[in-house]
Amino acid sequence: MPYSKELVFVRTEGMRGLTTLAVVQVECVRDLPTSDALSALEDSITEWVKATQEGHSLWLASCQDLNIGDLASHGTDGLGPYLRKNGILDIAFLYLGGMDVVIPFDRVLSRDPGC
Repeated sequence: MPYSKELVFVRTEGMRGLTTLAVVQVECVRDLPTSDALSALEDSITEWVKATQEGHSLWLASCQDLNIGDLASHGTDGLGPYLRKNGILDIAFLYLGGMDVVIPFDRVLSRDPGC
């Protein structure tokens, strides 16, 4: 049974604060703490960059600063064997975009029902 872990990546830009958000769902072969799931993802990507022309080319195209946005734009087709080697069955990008979608956690979601 796979275990799902959501990793939330944010970009902060000076006085503007949070500007970009990415939510990535990582399906792991076992239940991992978030830090271990992130390490497994980083190990997978590092091995893919070192072992394949596709990964190395993306790393160079990102100015050797490969981040989650670069990976989302490129896709993850060739990454599968490296993910599985590190205990990850699959990854999915649940959201990648601006902060205009962020809603305060304590926002009241029920209107006055008139009771």
